[in-house]
Amino acid sequence: MPLSQPDPTFALPTPRSRRRLRDIAGGYSIDRWPIKIDIAEGETPMSWFRRVSDRYQLTPRQLCYSMGIKLGNNAKIAVVLNRHRDTVKAALDVWIEDFTTTHDEYLRSPWLGSFVDSAHRFCPLCLQENGCWKASWGSPLSVVCPRHRIFYVDQCPQCGAQPWRTDAWVGQCAPVHICTARLAAVEAGPKRKVGQWCGADLRQAPRTPAPDTVVQAQGSLTGDQRWATERSAPTSLCRFGIDAPESREVLATLIGAAWTQTRCEPPTANRRANALHVGMVAYRELATTDRPTPYLDQLGVVMNLDQVLLGGSASASMYGPVIAAWHIDRVRDHLAPRKQLGWRTGRPWPSPPANPTTPWASSHARLPEYRQQPPCVPAAWVPQLLPVGCLQLPWRPDPAGRVLAAMCLLNLGRGIQWSYIALELGLPAHLQHVLTRKLVDTPKPAWRRFLSSLEDIFNDMCQSPPRINYRRRRITAADPQLLRRCVAEQTSRQPQDVPQDWLATLWAAYTGGDARFAPSEIASASSNEAVRQSGSSSDAAQMATGSLYARIRQNLDAAAVEHSPHDPQPP
Repeated sequence: MPLSQPDPTFALPTPRSRRRLRDIAGGYSIDRWPIKIDIAEGETPMSWFRRVSDRYQLTPRQLCYSMGIKLGNNAKIAVVLNRHRDTVKAALDVWIEDFTTTHDEYLRSPWLGSFVDSAHRFCPLCLQENGCWKASWGSPLSVVCPRHRIFYVDQCPQCGAQPWRTDAWVGQCAPVHICTARLAAVEAGPKRKVGQWCGADLRQAPRTPAPDTVVQAQGSLTGDQRWATERSAPTSLCRFGIDAPESREVLATLIGAAWTQTRCEPPTANRRANALHVGMVAYRELATTDRPTPYLDQLGVVMNLDQVLLGGSASASMYGPVIAAWHIDRVRDHLAPRKQLGWRTGRPWPSPPANPTTPWASSHARLPEYRQQPPCVPAAWVPQLLPVGCLQLPWRPDPAGRVLAAMCLLNLGRGIQWSYIALELGLPAHLQHVLTRKLVDTPKPAWRRFLSSLEDIFNDMCQSPPRINYRRRRITAADPQLLRRCVAEQTSRQPQDVPQDWLATLWAAYTGGDARFAPSEIASASSNEAVRQSGSSSDAAQMATGSLYARIRQNLDAAAVEHSPHDPQPP
């Protein structure tokens, strides 16, 4: 076999342009290093690079120099390797993209903002078994090894320094389990300016078992359900059918509140573990009923849950729907009637008041109970007078009491001012003060039964919505001239000859209201008396029933669609 001829153009490279492991004077060069060290599963770049340098009995700085990579001061090895990925691939046959980066699942809770990642934590048993540094150890939500169920260690058992705290390890040739810190110069001797290496074996660090609550809380937060038992993820919280993502949101909020409670303490591992424990115990209290909740009460004070009542849905999003509903359920008997209607305390799960301009169910709601039905009753479904037989009224079932029930139904899930509700139902402005005084004097047991009956009516309406758009009818019938023209067309009269009591009776029948609560242009104080005197007359009765009313109603419906095909604003 003929010998290979040396390359005549070969020249010895200068140290600055050196790119190969070894150069031969005859012209031969070696680009591929003879020993390949594979990347372990979930290993960090620093751990792998230190294992490679230890295998070649070089320091990481010498290893970089041998590959022609300049390693500056305070340089992050992961950034350096990524910048010279082609050189690392040619020399060590390893792709830098093979390193796995841990991405914790996104959590909406703003209470975990001070939880930061760390490159100093490690598990002594995992270090002993695998001989590499795991990227999952630095997760902000990790304090416990899920495999061995012991707390992570973040200090050397001999010198007390944190591993990988400084970049001094790039000048050390040692295995991964050796401490990377240097001792103080005073301890090293008076003639030395740089301290000696600590050299402690991190595998001999103390092993502290972790409580089950901490292991389960960490498993739920990180989404690692292999280590979260069934007790840590109840199927219902505060009577909600909760799923796994929302379960982690609730747990993250409680853990963040427990962490905030001890904000005066330094951010140590013990403080983080204690926050996980307290948050997990409080999380379990949400799944219990008729039992004391001391941890939840304590964290509720830290989170200042009374802000939920002040800010409505905006503040409720900060705590999450489950915790907000738990707080409202606890203080429901101390809320004003309008607040109870807005939060819908008559059903098992209270909900934040909805935006009055968007009464329909949102597909972006976080809980399935909020996505199944609209948060409040549309004004088109509510007449001015509710039927007597479908409600358990805690007051007299007269027209005023039925109007007050309609106002409560329309304000269910809204909790807005009564003046807007009265305007929406076409009621006189002064009437709201007279009617709402009855709510304050209503006994609490009767009020709870009334709220439950309102929820029953609301559910029935959602299953079979009314075919009549009462809101449009109220707006259409508020024009007395339109009523006169429609009546005159069907009775061969002139519009000015239509009696006033006919308009009031027609308005009540068409809008589902009462003639005494009609607009002032239709039923004034004098005309209300005329309605009571002539209400039994046959002519006025035909305005509410019979074929004459059917024809007038068709004309009004056609006029309403022609006047405004869209849903107009109330007068």
